[in-house]
Amino acid sequence: MQSGEIKKFHSFLTGELFALLREKGALAAVTNGPADDEIAFADGVRAGSRHDVFASLFSIRAGVLLDAFAAGQASSRLSGLLIGGEWSAARSLGASAAAPVHIIASPALASRYARAASVLGFSVVVHDPDACYVRAIEELAIHD
Repeated sequence: MQSGEIKKFHSFLTGELFALLREKGALAAVTNGPADDEIAFADGVRAGSRHDVFASLFSIRAGVLLDAFAAGQASSRLSGLLIGGEWSAARSLGASAAAPVHIIASPALASRYARAASVLGFSVVVHDPDACYVRAIEELAIHD
C-alpha cells in the first residue's frame, strides 16, 4: 500500500491446500487434531520459510511416525509450514520487514498470519474483509 492505494496484491490457496492435506492423502491420518499448538506452529513457520514446502511436507508424517513430535502437534506444524512457505513467497515478491504487510482475513486467520509474521520479523496491518468489500463496492460506485 502506498498513500492508501493498493500497489501490489497477491493471494494464495494456502487455506484450501491445508484443508485438502488434512482430509486426503498421506498426511490426513496424522493431521486430524486441532491446529492450536503455538510452538509446533512457530517451528512449522520457520521451516516453511527456509525450506521447500513441498519437500518438507513429508517431514510431518515422518515426524509423527518417528516420535520426533506428538501427533497432536502435526496439524499445527502443517499450518505453520504452509503459512511459512507463503511468507517466503511474499518475501520473494517484495515484502520485507521495512514495511508492514497488509492482510485481509477473518480475525482468527489474521491472528495466525500475524503470529507467523512475528516469528519471521515482519509487521502486519490487519483489515476486516467485510469492511474491505464494502469499501471496494463504494469505490466502484463512485467511479461508475
